Amino acid sequence: MTWERALEADARLAARNALLIRAALRQQFDAERAFEGYARTMPDTNLSLPQQRLRARAWAIVNIRPNLEPLKEVLARIWAQGYALGDTAAREALLEAKEAQKAEAQGIVDWSKWKPGDAVAALLLKPPRAFQELFQSQGITFKGFSDTTLTEIGNALGEAIHLGLDAKQSAKLIANHVASPARALSIAITEQNRAISQATVNRYKDAGLQQHEWLVFDPCVTCAKNANIKENIGAPFPSGDIQPPAHPNCRCALAPVIPGFNEEMPGVGSTAVSPTIPTVSTPAPNPTTQITEQINAARTPNFVQGAWTIMGKEELFEETVDRIHALNPRFTREKIEDYVKFGKLNSTDRNILKNGKVYVNGPVSVRFYASGAKIPENKRKEFLELVERLQLTNPKTKLNINIGSTSKRKYGWAELGGTQMWLTPETVLTDTLKVTRQEGNFKMPVLKTNAQRDYTLTHEWGHSIDVTPDGRIGVGQAAETSLTLKRLKKEYPDEFTSEYSGKNLKEFYAEMFTEWYLSGGQTENRLVQALAKEFGWKA
Repeated sequence: MTWERALEADARLAARNALLIRAALRQQFDAERAFEGYARTMPDTNLSLPQQRLRARAWAIVNIRPNLEPLKEVLARIWAQGYALGDTAAREALLEAKEAQKAEAQGIVDWSKWKPGDAVAALLLKPPRAFQELFQSQGITFKGFSDTTLTEIGNALGEAIHLGLDAKQSAKLIANHVASPARALSIAITEQNRAISQATVNRYKDAGLQQHEWLVFDPCVTCAKNANIKENIGAPFPSGDIQPPAHPNCRCALAPVIPGFNEEMPGVGSTAVSPTIPTVSTPAPNPTTQITEQINAARTPNFVQGAWTIMGKEELFEETVDRIHALNPRFTREKIEDYVKFGKLNSTDRNILKNGKVYVNGPVSVRFYASGAKIPENKRKEFLELVERLQLTNPKTKLNINIGSTSKRKYGWAELGGTQMWLTPETVLTDTLKVTRQEGNFKMPVLKTNAQRDYTLTHEWGHSIDVTPDGRIGVGQAAETSLTLKRLKKEYPDEFTSEYSGKNLKEFYAEMFTEWYLSGGQTENRLVQALAKEFGWKA
């Protein structure tokens, strides 16, 4: 998939550019002079650390004017690199999409060796209008950099006074606050993606496209709302963002939506991370057997009924470090530990570390973020029991269920064949079934007596066990699965009643699984019975 490979090149650029950003951040002010200036105000050494920081921040805002010119020069080049990468990736994505019905596209770019090359110099020397607009629109961005710098200077000054440091020691502390590796890398990732997305949008517009699709990579709660959602170019996605980045460190991308190449309509009740154009390949001789074997291979003995444990703060810290380290192997684990302890985590990680509750049972974790943790304990226990029954009958080798995001458009969403699932706290708390047919949204509750949490969790579980090509996440439904679904729909035309999933095979799979499971395998629908037999569903 183009964007997965392109983001590898993006990560390499970000690692190098973070060093340049750190140097530029240090050039914004004279750290030793800032300390000496603040020390002359005779700060009260008896104040608490929070009070010291508050006083010093107020002083910094009034007395320090960061020099943003070095940072602007660095960012101009970073935006040019990102723009060149985005334009290249968008062109290849369009090519892959157009070739998808002929054969599985292999791409034309060797992303392992890709470099911006002369494209950066060309953009800087003679920037096209679209790139000029990107650069000229960054006034708000630079103000944000300046505000953050002043905040960090103030915090460091307060700490220096509190610790009784001298001018040189304080200057080093201030520089480390303002130009921390975590902040520099965050700026590099975010600003590159800003340029990548702008170039992508411009390339799609030039190709005459009207829509694009939000692809998520290691999604947070915010970006998960946008997963697999197709919107008109220039229109906001469910998170309110027109294009990535939706937040600092966002690495999401935009896939092209080409009319006539996709028979499926976007889902409303849940989403799966997949490209717009499904890959079509020659079916295996016995696809049903292969799919059943893949599902049965997921059965794991280390999930024990009732054996949920609550992850402690230290254990959760270690798990967070391990996860971030796995995503950033170029950094040592010790550096990642410092990043988690003192750096700027994204809001999702801060939320779960500070206020969340995480339940673990073998390969399954259920993460209640701040809003989710407010759910009464008895309701959390009921939800864990529902998860248990699904895992014991239709198991996953790994699954993270996240509760803590609110969406007006959806009750829950999941990665197709993946390891991530999201439900809103309201869904978990709802004992009645609120899913109804609404104008413009086709939603079909299979059993109106079920609670909303049962219905949504089961539906999303269906997405999570829907296999993808070679077990990969984010590349669409397996061709064998799609062919089987189409065949059985034709064999039992009178048994199919779901308007919601009528034109979307991913939603069709999840809906049929939901009916099978919530009926305890006793549904009289012959189509659902045939599907359960084909795919090895258990109730």
